[in-house]
Amino acid sequence: MINGLNYQIVTRLDNLDGVGALKICTKYENPSTNQILHSFPSDQQELEGFKPVYEVFPGWKSTKDIKTWKELPPEAKNYLEVIEDLTDIDICGIKNGKLQEDYILVKDTWKQRY
Repeated sequence: MINGLNYQIVTRLDNLDGVGALKICTKYENPSTNQILHSFPSDQQELEGFKPVYEVFPGWKSTKDIKTWKELPPEAKNYLEVIEDLTDIDICGIKNGKLQEDYILVKDTWKQRY
């Protein structure tokens, strides 16, 4: 859990439409010592000699006009599921356009609370 968050919202997913392969840095490795850091240190000097290690994910064509999780391209779903796994926080919403109604409600957290 990050900062006590129960859910997260992913915004601007549509900005990744059509960009091709996407990379997520999952750890940092020091090639000379083989030391691995699984999270970003609070002191940047601790990163000296470390290189980011990326996982690469295939991109997708478009999320425009999509209103449900089921309609998302499989590549986008996989990317979002990896974000959930890495942060250990469920995604409750996805913003996929500039208009107010351009969103996907993944989990209605209001109903769960009240």
